[in-house]
Amino acid sequence: SRCLLIKDGQVASDGLPADTVRAYVAGAQEPGADDFGERMSLRHRKRRFRSDFARFLWISLRDGENKPARVFHYGDCLRIQVGYEIGSLPPLGVEVFIKTLLGEKVAYFPSEHFKGLYTKGSGSMEVIVLNLPLAEGTYSIDVGLAAPAVQWFDFIEDAARFTVSVSDPGRTGFSFSQNLNAGNVFVDHEWRLLE
Repeated sequence: SRCLLIKDGQVASDGLPADTVRAYVAGAQEPGADDFGERMSLRHRKRRFRSDFARFLWISLRDGENKPARVFHYGDCLRIQVGYEIGSLPPLGVEVFIKTLLGEKVAYFPSEHFKGLYTKGSGSMEVIVLNLPLAEGTYSIDVGLAAPAVQWFDFIEDAARFTVSVSDPGRTGFSFSQNLNAGNVFVDHEWRLLE
């Protein structure tokens, strides 16, 4: 059987009933849930660090086909896209953290340490996780703009959330959960500037 989630007259999710319900719950619990699936504005979000020189504008979660998504399976492609404005500063790095809802960091993606990708001015970039190795559960994404090891210029906790609904890496019929997850997971990824 299949289930549809309709948001503002548009199909927001189409798939197995369990996946669609998880997408609905993740969207309903997420700050900025009115922006389900598309670019979520970060302009008025509470920030941990704030400056007048740099800020995030939006975040978007997408699948391997670059379609908006909030529900993924173990092994899926996850694309995290962010838009930003940086004033008259030296180029800054974008840093993305994935955490469990209990706050445990499970993955870290710093653009400046990967191919030396720094940015300045207004623009957008994405981190692409080609093979998502996370346990079932809901995860939170934190984003930061920083001069590495020097200073944060913008940092938003819980900028977006997503759910991993099926996590059976060996196809054994046994799913592993966040309860079995311990510490950071190395996640193969790449960074790209967006046009």
